Amino acid sequence: MSFKKINVQIPVIKVKDQFNISKEYRESLDLVWEKEKKKNHTIFDGQVLYFEKIIKNEIICSYSNYRYWYSQNKLNNRNNLNALFPVAVTGIVKNGNQILLGKRGQNVSQDKGLYDVLPSGGISSENNGDYKFQLIQEFNEELEGKSNDINSIDFLYLLKDDKDKLIDIVSMINVSRPLDNFKCNKNEYDRLLNLNLERESFDQIKQKLNPISKFIIGDLLQLEEL
Repeated sequence: MSFKKINVQIPVIKVKDQFNISKEYRESLDLVWEKEKKKNHTIFDGQVLYFEKIIKNEIICSYSNYRYWYSQNKLNNRNNLNALFPVAVTGIVKNGNQILLGKRGQNVSQDKGLYDVLPSGGISSENNGDYKFQLIQEFNEELEGKSNDINSIDFLYLLKDDKDKLIDIVSMINVSRPLDNFKCNKNEYDRLLNLNLERESFDQIKQKLNPISKFIIGDLLQLEEL
């Protein structure tokens, strides 16, 4: 199992100015990035929020380049002691006993054709570590939603993904708007699906879920075997 729940109180992200990475490791990742850029000119090097440590409910992070995370994953070294973990947000849109899933399109870089919970995304440097604000932005972009569709955003837990090297802030987004009325962003998703939060519905679709969504939904249903 590559996922591990980290139970903390409602998190506060504290952003530091300096990003801790050794010169040698940075240079090795820069070399990988240059090779990857020659293969794929469309990859973009923006700012990513990287995890450092947790002190009580404070998540200590700093911003640096996306290329370091991208390049380390291309190296595919699972025992990497220098591994970098970006911090991201994942929401579970819920109305009544149903949640919303999106089928990922063929133009995305990961999990093509699989369903996942949405919205999700990295935390922009413009938002200064405000994960709820980021989640609302992703909600609006991925589902053509509006802020007044949301009744509440309830933090659930942090999720550490040791395979893809991520720290996810997982939250429940309770909405008043019927799930059938949402539309997906066609740049990322082909279509949406309403899923009943019950074991039978989960069993019917679990082979079509991406790994993190399978874990999150299984956890909601309190299933131990996934």
